[in-house]
Amino acid sequence: MRRVLIGDLMAAAAVLPSAPRGQRAQLAQKIVTEADAAHRYFKRFGRPHLLWGDGSLLTRALASPRRIAPDLADSDFLHLFALMTLALAHHKSPQGRDFNLPVL
Repeated sequence: MRRVLIGDLMAAAAVLPSAPRGQRAQLAQKIVTEADAAHRYFKRFGRPHLLWGDGSLLTRALASPRRIAPDLADSDFLHLFALMTLALAHHKSPQGRDFNLPVL
């Protein structure tokens, strides 16, 4: 996956309300996994993936409908931002070091 910036995480977190509360952790993991796959696709073929973009978390997030505007003053959005950050940490963690994502 391409380098992740704060705006990438904010855009991805804004997508999470499109899933039911109990499925948001899975959606966060899916977004991260697909962004990583898109980056590998981009490196192999030299063009963005048709559905998931160029491998950045931002382009993957923009391929999905957003339900809320990112707002760091909103506690609900901060929970989603934290969930997205944990999904990224989970993806980047070494093999064998697994943890459960909370249900938000």
